[in-house]
Amino acid sequence: MSQLPAGELNALAERLNGWSGQITTDTVANLLASAVTATAEIPGDPDGIEDLALACGRVADGLDAAVEALNPVVAKIRESWEGEAADKALDKIDTEREGTETEAETARSTAGILTGLADATRQAHERHGDVHAQLTDLAQRAAALPPDDPATAELVGPAAAALQDAATVYSTLHQDTADATTKLGTVLYGGRSLSELVADTPEGRRSLEEILREYQVAGSSSPQVKFPPEDLADLINPLLEKFGKDIPSSNWNAEELELFRQLRPDEMYTWYRVQQEAYVVSEEQFDLEHTTHSHTDAFRHAYWNARMTQEFGEEWAEAFATAHEQRPTNDMQSEAMDLHNNELGRRIAVQNPDASPEELAQLVTDAVNQGETIVLDGEGRIAYSDQVGHNQTVDPEQHDESVIDHAGSLDTDFDGVRPKGGYPW
Repeated sequence: MSQLPAGELNALAERLNGWSGQITTDTVANLLASAVTATAEIPGDPDGIEDLALACGRVADGLDAAVEALNPVVAKIRESWEGEAADKALDKIDTEREGTETEAETARSTAGILTGLADATRQAHERHGDVHAQLTDLAQRAAALPPDDPATAELVGPAAAALQDAATVYSTLHQDTADATTKLGTVLYGGRSLSELVADTPEGRRSLEEILREYQVAGSSSPQVKFPPEDLADLINPLLEKFGKDIPSSNWNAEELELFRQLRPDEMYTWYRVQQEAYVVSEEQFDLEHTTHSHTDAFRHAYWNARMTQEFGEEWAEAFATAHEQRPTNDMQSEAMDLHNNELGRRIAVQNPDASPEELAQLVTDAVNQGETIVLDGEGRIAYSDQVGHNQTVDPEQHDESVIDHAGSLDTDFDGVRPKGGYPW
């Protein structure tokens, strides 16, 4: 039998309290029978929650051991290696150690919160068993008596008290669960619960909280590198500038580079053209005050993925676009927005295999206008693009990722030059 959804705990507690005030000799039998049915289940698996807590504790212990293992490495480097390279290696180790210590503390804090929730859930289950047994006994006694029997009147007080006790069990578990969720939000999401990172979901649409949870990807463990190397870009770009072109040197991770190197040289150039094209066409379609986390940004990601799907296939496009989001600095909202919009763009391309770039641009524009894409609203929450007005998305001073020339220097045909100043996604 499925358990009562946790979200209904408080509603059930309020219903039980309401029934406790309606108990009379005429209603006691029916209300007790209803209460027995309503309280047959209580959600939560205390043993399962405790297992999760223990697993988090083991993770914390393992991370602590990893930090300790770095100490002799650092000592050895200091003894046998000097110079700039040694300093860089030590800096890298210090960065890794700090990150590992933070992860260990997060895991340990999570374990503590889950342990507390497991204890509270176990207590609620024990109290629920006692209260449900009492309600069942009272209901059976009331069912065997007529309303005008003096013994029926004697059941009214105990029945009301039992209903209030049952309400307390459910409301307490509701509060304990809510408190644990808030604490986990503080640990995992910078002091905000998951529900605070999403706007209200319009009726009939996929839950924004579900999108936030599901459209995430693990961060890359590889260091960011400049690609092309800046010295090579400095050598190539003076030649390209004669043709109004440039190839920007940007930060890449190992996963992106591995996929990019699968392309032939002519395909690599095509990839850069598609990158430029997406940047330029996004501003052509949505000429807004800023291009980060806005409708322009939503269009750019969807269109970029649609064009990559056309040029390199859906599988490669998905792998590359997802690898790009593996940057450890991404916050949850930005990652969910980009991964969702990337997927939408690939789907549009697959569903319209013969579309021209101009036709794809219109299809993606329609998707943005119809609210199929995700943006960040003025409070930094994910929202459907038709829930937020143009230029009403999150403050660009907080989230501007690129330098855009709004004075009209962009060449807006498909051979346009990508503006310098930042990686466009």
